[in-house]
Amino acid sequence: MFNQIVCFLLLSVLDSYARTIRSDPYITCLETAADPCHITLSVKISDSTDTVQIIMIANASTFYGVGFGRRIMNLTYAIIALGDGTIQERQLGDHNAGALLPSSLLAVSNTVYEGIRTVQIYRSTVGLNGSYYTFSTNDLVIPIIYSFSLTSSTLRYHGPTSRNSTNLTFIELADRDYLLAEKNENLNIFLNSNCNCDHYSYILTRFCFCDYCYTAPKIIEVEYNQITSIKFVNETFGNGECENFSLDYNDYYTIEGLFDYINSTIYSEPEFYTINYDDECGYPTYIYYDGSPLIIDEEYTWYISNFTCLSDDDDDDDTRHGWWSSEDSDSSKYSRHSHKRKHSSSSSHSSSSSSSSSSSSSSSGSSSSY
Repeated sequence: MFNQIVCFLLLSVLDSYARTIRSDPYITCLETAADPCHITLSVKISDSTDTVQIIMIANASTFYGVGFGRRIMNLTYAIIALGDGTIQERQLGDHNAGALLPSSLLAVSNTVYEGIRTVQIYRSTVGLNGSYYTFSTNDLVIPIIYSFSLTSSTLRYHGPTSRNSTNLTFIELADRDYLLAEKNENLNIFLNSNCNCDHYSYILTRFCFCDYCYTAPKIIEVEYNQITSIKFVNETFGNGECENFSLDYNDYYTIEGLFDYINSTIYSEPEFYTINYDDECGYPTYIYYDGSPLIIDEEYTWYISNFTCLSDDDDDDDTRHGWWSSEDSDSSKYSRHSHKRKHSSSSSHSSSSSSSSSSSSSSSGSSSSY
């Protein structure tokens, strides 16, 4: 009897777990004999909102469509975009257009740019009736069919080379609550670790569609939770092609500032968000952000590496990483020994680090994708 109760409780927890899954790759090319990527498809299914997001991209002047849940036309639920911008839901027939269904779609965007139509729509995961496909986050593989016309704006026979079928595969995403809990856990690990020192530095490397001087690796030096210095890892950048580049301190973060930044971006609910944290000290080592697959060039990647606690009274190591300028050698020396900064925290998490108070590992202990 006890085992039955435990099993019931476990099943209840699993049933109540809100999952979000997305097609993998998120932007999936639907290949046919006529064109290897005439239609691209993106699907995201969420338990927390009970919605499915579908993005279809193809030629704007002709029709295209995707059917879900089956590999044959007969009785398959399909979403079709016509050349005039009309979006239809249909239950297809046996090699014919079948029946037009009442719309259950919310069209968020239906735009045309340089001859390409992008349709972003939402609908409930549960179909209105048996003629509609019901999406589920338990289905990590969904069979689909698809077709398009190279000439017709209205729904008609697509021809033998402009149709195909495949399996759409999905991966599970971490939800916002999980990402926030993981961030809080790693923040507490950092605050209670030997890496939480008064004086430290790290290297920030950014990848984005930005100015080269902005993305070039930089040494961020922090003292008492304030940035005191930003320098190019490669000194010649600061004296050459990036000499006039403004190093705005507001564009950079302390380690605790990085945690605040992660918190705010999680709440912005980006389409893709991956964060890796250091095994020993909990600070972030990798951040990938993509706010929307429909926006070009706004995604970015940050690498946080070579974290080192610094000290002003140890002169054994001032050229350890090979990138400190000679002007620094007289004013301060760099060491792996610095006292831990006191921080009031009620967390029970603590780092099991050794007597070394520095971590220069770029490996990720915990990581999540949103």
